[in-house]
Amino acid sequence: MKQTLSTLTLGILFIAACGNKGGGGFDGVVAKMEGFKAQACACTTVECAAPVVKAYKEYIKGAEKSLGQVSKEQDAKLESLDDAIKACARKSVAPPADPPPPAGDGSAAADGSAAPAGDGSATP
Repeated sequence: MKQTLSTLTLGILFIAACGNKGGGGFDGVVAKMEGFKAQACACTTVECAAPVVKAYKEYIKGAEKSLGQVSKEQDAKLESLDDAIKACARKSVAPPADPPPPAGDGSAAADGSAAPAGDGSATP
């Protein structure tokens, strides 16, 4: 009987610690999502971001089921983090921006045509 009581007590403590009463479950999900965000934002290549996104998608499926009903404020926080994770992942797979054009020597006009020499008169 004593062993059963201890197991039951541990079970209740575990459920209380992991449940979403008082925001504990929500706070845990937020912390995990912030970790995924940090990982995704640190990536600069597809090879880095792909496994992070895959792990995030797997995690979030389970988290949505375990969280249950959330407040509007909590939902907004989760959406904000989700958007940030996706934005960081997209950044790592986006092609690099075009480099700026090389600086000219000033002899060509902006449209690439040669600038007129002198005042335009035919006399030297």
